[in-house]
Amino acid sequence: MRAPYSIALLFGMLTQAIGVPAHSLSVGESASNPIGFHDATPSFSWLLPASAKAQSAYHLETRSGEAHWDSGWVESDQSTFVPYEGEALSSRQQVEWRVNLRDENGCEGGWSSWARFELGLLSNQDWEARWIRPQQEVDMKREPVATLRHSFQISKPIEHARLYATAKGVFELHLNGKRVSVDHFANGFTSYRNRLDTLTYDVTGHLQPGSNTIVGLLGSGWYAGRLPFETTKIGPYGTDTGLLLQLEITYRDGSSQVVASGEQWEGTYEGPIVSSSLYDGEVYDARRQLTDWQPVAVEPDLGNARLTPKPFAPVRATETLSVQSISEPKPGSYVFDLGQNIVGWARIRVPVEQGETITIRFAEMLQADGTLYTANYRTAKSTDTYTAARSGVVDWEPHFTFHGFRYVKLSGRAATCARVFWARRIFPSRSTKRATQLSRRSYCSRRPIPRGSTPSIKGRPRCGNAGTATRMKTALVTRR
Repeated sequence: MRAPYSIALLFGMLTQAIGVPAHSLSVGESASNPIGFHDATPSFSWLLPASAKAQSAYHLETRSGEAHWDSGWVESDQSTFVPYEGEALSSRQQVEWRVNLRDENGCEGGWSSWARFELGLLSNQDWEARWIRPQQEVDMKREPVATLRHSFQISKPIEHARLYATAKGVFELHLNGKRVSVDHFANGFTSYRNRLDTLTYDVTGHLQPGSNTIVGLLGSGWYAGRLPFETTKIGPYGTDTGLLLQLEITYRDGSSQVVASGEQWEGTYEGPIVSSSLYDGEVYDARRQLTDWQPVAVEPDLGNARLTPKPFAPVRATETLSVQSISEPKPGSYVFDLGQNIVGWARIRVPVEQGETITIRFAEMLQADGTLYTANYRTAKSTDTYTAARSGVVDWEPHFTFHGFRYVKLSGRAATCARVFWARRIFPSRSTKRATQLSRRSYCSRRPIPRGSTPSIKGRPRCGNAGTATRMKTALVTRR
């Protein structure tokens, strides 16, 4: 009976002697192996193994080609936001790094696995692309959506390809008919006159030998959409929406190719997305085909705003929710209840007749009679509509709008079916669990809404809310 106990004791002693390395390595604000990182002098964070009660020292090491930085052993319990002290990094640079640590008893955990990050385009001088938009004259008050496209050739094997993009507005990219990413509302909400966040995508797997086509959808977003609560004012930053895109392809033979937005592109406002508004919702008419392609309007320079890689996680649909119950407050009027208030939109999968319009209305609360209460939306319509091009079953969700809601009312024959829609909850995509783990070690208060993301409650203004800053002020001034 003593042998198993002795073996277990010996195993425990060996484990302590060998140690367990750090894990969950991240750079900046808890970014794990990011592409398009924003900081040439990054900070590093990691989590201690469960066997370590505390850290007494750390040892960092980075490598990038022939460049190498070694911190040596540093007597410190700091394991979050540890500054990089090597040579300044540059645009597109790829870096690997790892960490070793000593616990409270001075026992080494051993080297962690290598983590990595890749810098984005850090300077305006890195951009060959120019701002483009369709040259047609349109009524910007209806917040139309532009479609821009360009085709190019590939004749050699590819090593890797990066797509850099931003917009004065919000954008969605497709390459050879496939959506480039699952980000939503890129590039987010910034002080556009001063700074525009850029996004970086690995599109190596999207490219093909021969002809390739890039398509960009461009919405008004926060840049050119209407002002809060005012239905007649649009364009708080301007009505000259624009897309800026640069695809950099590296071939296996060492050569490279740049495909950049410019005068070779063409664009149109004539497409199925009639309008898409953060406040009012999206109007989609599948009967409208992409027509009237024309050469684009090109701005001669990039402007005065700084182009910087996005420092926070993009917004993504993080969860799909099903209907919990259905009520019929009036004959033929059906209200779907999600059971909780969320920020997102509805995805519908419904049978339709040709020319039929499905109206999707949202609400956070109900009237006493069970109908939708929408007075808290004030002037926001918060309504999506879809018009079918042909009879059949349609699967659709909007592109550039979101809503705060718990209840949904659908029009049409589909309203009688419980499984006609699912709700898509959105939030900045970085792991909430991971951010919480790091925040427990580095902050004294609640985690804020990240800059450039959507608010967490849609019934409040869709623009930034200064209340978050007041809630965070204590944490910001007491952070170690």
